[in-house]
Amino acid sequence: MNIEEKVLDLIVAATGLSKEELLKHRTEKNQWSSLQHVEIVFALEDTFGLSFTQEELAQLTTVQNIIDCVSKKLS
Repeated sequence: MNIEEKVLDLIVAATGLSKEELLKHRTEKNQWSSLQHVEIVFALEDTFGLSFTQEELAQLTTVQNIIDCVSKKLS
C-alpha cells in the first residue's frame, strides 16, 4: 500500500466519507469537521511517526495537500 492509499484510508476511517468522494474533491477545501480534522492529524502522526508544525497544520486544507505534506515529510 502506498502513502496516498494509507492517507486516504485514514481519512475515510476518521470521516466516514468514501474514498471515491475524497478523490473526486481532492483539491477542494476539506469536507469534514474540525474534530474529524484533529482525528486525521493524530492518525497521520501515529501511523507515519510524524510531527507537524503549526505552519504545516494550517496547510492541511485539502486531501491533496495532506497527501503532499505526508509524502514530503517521508521523503
